[in-house]
Amino acid sequence: MVHTWAQSQQMSAMPSNEVSTDATGATDCQMIAPTTTNIIDTTVTLADTVFKLAKDAGEVLKNVPYVKALAGVIVQIIAIRDEINTEKERSKELVDKVLDRSKIILEGLLSVANSPQKEILGRVEGKLKDYHKLLMDVRDVLQKTADKGLFNRVVYRKLRQADLEKYNRRVDDYNMDFLPVLPTAPEIMIGRDNERAQVIDMLLNNSPPHIAILGGGGMGKTTLALSVLNEPVVSDRYPSRFFVSCEGSSCVSALVAEIANALRLPLANRDTYLIDAVLASFPECSLLCLDNLETIWDVGSMRSELEGLLSALQGRVGILITMRGTQHPSRVTWSTPSLPPLHSLSAESSKEIFERTCGPAQPVDGFVHKLLDAVDGIPLAISLMVAMLKETSMSLWGRWTKAQSAVLENGGNDRLSNLETSILLSVYGPQMQANLKTIHILAMLSILPDGLSTNGDSIDELARHLPA
Repeated sequence: MVHTWAQSQQMSAMPSNEVSTDATGATDCQMIAPTTTNIIDTTVTLADTVFKLAKDAGEVLKNVPYVKALAGVIVQIIAIRDEINTEKERSKELVDKVLDRSKIILEGLLSVANSPQKEILGRVEGKLKDYHKLLMDVRDVLQKTADKGLFNRVVYRKLRQADLEKYNRRVDDYNMDFLPVLPTAPEIMIGRDNERAQVIDMLLNNSPPHIAILGGGGMGKTTLALSVLNEPVVSDRYPSRFFVSCEGSSCVSALVAEIANALRLPLANRDTYLIDAVLASFPECSLLCLDNLETIWDVGSMRSELEGLLSALQGRVGILITMRGTQHPSRVTWSTPSLPPLHSLSAESSKEIFERTCGPAQPVDGFVHKLLDAVDGIPLAISLMVAMLKETSMSLWGRWTKAQSAVLENGGNDRLSNLETSILLSVYGPQMQANLKTIHILAMLSILPDGLSTNGDSIDELARHLPA
């Protein structure tokens, strides 16, 4: 008997088809095999999912034109659905299509909002306006269909039927591709020419390529990946390129759902074994970038399942991952020679980033030199420092001497807006917590005025004096 990949995973990982539950009976995160990304194929469950997404989008994206209004009309359509007593089948078909497309659009909007490429949202206003207008028309048609008056039901029955068929076709024809599957290239990328050239070379000379961009937090892994993905020679080789952020995925099945969204896979095609539908949907010469894969990898209980997913993907599509740390998943034939983990930028590159970002408005004075030395060539820290220079460089340096990395934040508390948050994600991540002695050693090294040199035998010499 031949099994699909998902069925094989189910039989090996879950012989009894059971899923662990908490005290309330709710599953922590369904595995790929038993479910379709936690979506059971019923309108009620889909409506609940879209209702929550609409509320989240209306709050998170309240400053993006039309998103809050769009969320509002979706909620109205869900409410009207339960009032319809005539033309139930046609009405249900229309509501299902609206919920299907709205789910993909709302998830796409929220995914972009949580990514480094938030500026994309400003370019979709026209498309959101069009979709909002379409949904308002659908709402009005459904409202008329739900009218309980006998006269309206009898007199306008044929007209309602025609309207339902018309809007079923319009929703079918609506183009959802306005949310890009690939963010734009970063405006500035300095000091990574060698790494960029190596990644491009591996992409062009491996079929399919499997590449891991590793390194500490804030080192520019995503920037490097997006720069490469938007390179013309790469786009010529891989016309279909997909970028999926893993930050919003709490488990492997949620990641598979994000990949399905990037592929624009309709809910009607998301049967019990979603992973098989995903694998079959990649066009030829495709390249998939999984950004911040450590979000799932760092959850030790999910590593085997994640490696199984990557193993299945590697036979169908080129893979480019970015991960915090120096360890990549196994069960993947990684392209060689592997890319060394990204390290801090040189003083010259740090200065060039500062000059290119600030322009002539902010000269590189003595305090800027001190700040650049202090942040030690971490690209994220330099970017945040530039954002902070609405005050004088002397004032910022004064605050740095008192608060250190806590100074570098631009109003948010996520890893891209707050240097301290980014550092803490690494220091208190699962790998460090697994061996608390490493944190004590890190604290000891931080006392050294110039840290510990990675050149020569310094690290090996230190290791010989550490307890096993």
